[in-house]
Amino acid sequence: MSVNSGVLASSTPTGLSTSSTESQLLAVGEAKRSGLILCCSHHAEFAGPGAAIHSPREKPYAAVIAIGAPEIVELTEYAARQKAYSLRIQWVRWLRCIVAQPEPGLRVEKLLTGFEEFFGSDTLQQIPNEVLALLAGVLPHTIATVRSQTSQPGTVAPSNENSAVVIINRQALTAGGSRFGAQLRQTLQWAGECFPRSA
Repeated sequence: MSVNSGVLASSTPTGLSTSSTESQLLAVGEAKRSGLILCCSHHAEFAGPGAAIHSPREKPYAAVIAIGAPEIVELTEYAARQKAYSLRIQWVRWLRCIVAQPEPGLRVEKLLTGFEEFFGSDTLQQIPNEVLALLAGVLPHTIATVRSQTSQPGTVAPSNENSAVVIINRQALTAGGSRFGAQLRQTLQWAGECFPRSA
């Protein structure tokens, strides 16, 4: 599966050489309903508002999907860092409750319902089946089947320029360097300007 194929492939930023310092911690801003889907090789995690991302001990992500043009903030104060870690754990627990369902179809339904309540159906439809499958721990075909039964077809290429879902390529969150935070913030700012969330 290639999470980069499809959604906004022609507009995906490329060539970002990024890294983080040992003490740098970034988080998704809490001001709006947005988040990141952090894709690893065989699974994905959702980091919602306030959640810590790219801690120094975390392995690089295969790809990152920005939903709703999230603001990325660097955390330096101890209390803010602890809160961000706590919120990341809460988002992981939310997703774990969904994937703990033994029936794959029920897992998908719960994931789709949760994302639709949080982001709305228009945004949900822009998230590729392959990415949702990584989150739910099912095959992409299972996502497509449940979407067809619930009238949420899902697309691999949004039909308009007001997309709230942007895939950032592999290089955006892999490899090292002190410019990581600034470049990721710049990339997400670019994504927000080019693809503002529909009102």
